[in-house]
Amino acid sequence: MASYAIVIVGAVFVVVVVVVVVVVVIIIIIIIIITVALVVEGKAAAMRFRCKYIEVSAVFNHRLDELLVGIIKQMRLKLLVKIFKKIKVENRGNRRHMKFMLKVKSCRCRT
Repeated sequence: MASYAIVIVGAVFVVVVVVVVVVVVIIIIIIIIITVALVVEGKAAAMRFRCKYIEVSAVFNHRLDELLVGIIKQMRLKLLVKIFKKIKVENRGNRRHMKFMLKVKSCRCRT
């Protein structure tokens, strides 16, 4: 009688462990699906707004420096383009200046 109780308890323990493992695997799959969906949504938004997509983590301090440096570079580039457009309006006849303006306009900051 005691041996049957041990077998039953062992079988119940195995079933509980299997159920817990299955639940954990299902939760991990759901998290992966949600993460992939968010990445796809973020990349689509970046394409729609014509900006760079960067995954960062404030918790782990992952790629935050790259993000901030990229933001500063873009701000400086936009400021330079704005200044040069103003200069362009003031100096319309200067051909060398116009070529320089085209080079500045076409450059892109890459981080």
